[in-house]
Parts: sequence; structure tokens; C-alpha cells
Amino acid sequence: VPEAPLAVPGLQRAHERELERVDDFLGAHVDARPAIRGRERGAAADRRKPAVDRGLELPGIAGGLRLCGQMKRAGQGSLFEQFERLKAQLQAEGLFAAERKREILERPRAIGVVTSLGAAALHDVLTALRRRVPHIPVVIAPASVQGAQAPAELRAALQKLYLLTQETRRLQGDGAPKIDVILLVRGGGSLEDLWAFNDEALARTIVQSPVPIIAGVGHETDFSIADFCADLRAPTPTAAAELCATPRAELLSALQRLQTAAAQATQRRLQTHAQRLDRLGARVARPADSL
Repeated sequence: VPEAPLAVPGLQRAHERELERVDDFLGAHVDARPAIRGRERGAAADRRKPAVDRGLELPGIAGGLRLCGQMKRAGQGSLFEQFERLKAQLQAEGLFAAERKREILERPRAIGVVTSLGAAALHDVLTALRRRVPHIPVVIAPASVQGAQAPAELRAALQKLYLLTQETRRLQGDGAPKIDVILLVRGGGSLEDLWAFNDEALARTIVQSPVPIIAGVGHETDFSIADFCADLRAPTPTAAAELCATPRAELLSALQRLQTAAAQATQRRLQTHAQRLDRLGARVARPADSL
């Protein structure tokens, strides 16, 4: 097929134009044209643009021209592969084991929060904590939640809070509250945005925590390595705040019920003793009766 070398460049250009419309890859083999689901071009399509390893098969003269290749996602695809490899490694080491997860105290003495000071997640968490547990002190350890420096800052912030979980070591003097639970939170975003929470060193720092950690990273459909390592995974930062302690209203309601029960029990006991005294008094002869 002497015309094949002349035809291939045109076919390749047409093939590349088709790839620009790719939204998701539905197969691993390409025969002449890829099996794809297309959509209009746009910036969103670039995030999942496939990387293609092209090949050319020239059978005999009696045969035809066939383009072969393999497709895989570039960009987010390579990050997802890294995520899966690290997840499998840490799971094999037992970092995700259910038996190492700890219960969250219903009444923590203080709550630690690790997130960015400028994050909307911090506002959401503090709003929920003020509404539900305004009586519990909150200690914030700020850190970047996105970018190359974020994993190291997140680890450093956690380590600072770990010191406040100990009775004899306090960062803010003798009056600093003892932290019984830590919230590790940030708002939603793409896989790249949340990548700091897929850091191996951060995962190992999380499992070394002396107190339970609740991870609220992203939205309900977002998962990170930090989620798997934490003692409890919350679907959102606000949910993490709601899960870290029993609301004051519930505690007050329970206290009211106890107070009512105690008052009723005391009244019943007083009535019982009063009736007993009446019976004993009736059996004792009056002095006038003995004269």
C-alpha cells in the first residue's frame, strides 16, 4: 500500500480533532475511530483529555489500513492512578483498619481545627460549633489546604495540636484547654485542589494522632487518603463539626430530664417515710391513755 504513508497524516489529524471532543473513554482499544462519548468542545473537556499511544498496522497489500492504539486519561487520570497506588499501599499496611479507629467523645474538653484561615470551611465549622457547642473551647491551627506547601503545613499544624492533647505540655500556658478531638477540614474542589490531603506523610501523621481525628475534606462525593486514615470521615466540614460533640441543647435537655426524675424520686421517698412515721405514731400509746 504505497499510498499509506501519505494517508496517515490526514487520518492522524482527523483522529486528534475527534479526541478534542472526548468526555470519557469507554474502551481501551481504538480501531480506526475510538469508541467515545463526545460532547462540545470547551474548557471542561481539557481536564479529562486522553493521552493516546498511537500505532500503525499495515497488513498485506490485500489488506487495509488500521490505526491501533491505547488511550488513557492524562492530567487527572495520572493523579487518580497515584491515588489508587498509595491507597492500596497504605491499606495493605493497615492504616485504614477499622480496629484502629477510635470513638469520638460526646463531651470533649476542647476541639482542635486544622484548615486555612481564609477558607469558607472554617466559617462553616465555627458557625456550626457556636450553634451547637458554644461552651466548648476551639483551638485553630492554621495551614494551607492547597498547593505544594500545603502537606507540610498541614502536618505541622497537626503536630502543634498534638501537644495540646497532653496534660503536661501546653502551647498557650497552663490555662490552655486539653484537646480531645481534632477536625481536619477544607471545602470541595477538583482532584488537584484536594491533592494535599493525598500526601503519604500527612497520612502517617494522622494515624499517629493521640486523639481521634474527624476528616471533612471536600463534598460528600469527594474522597481523600486523609478520609481513610482518620478515625471518622464526615461528608462535609459542617458535618465534621456536627459529629465532634453532643449539642448543648441535648445535654441541657438530658439534664432537665434527670432533674425532673430526681425531684420525683425524692418526693416519692419523702411520702414513703411520712407514711411510715404515721403508722409508727399510731402504734405508740399517748401518755394520757396510761393514767
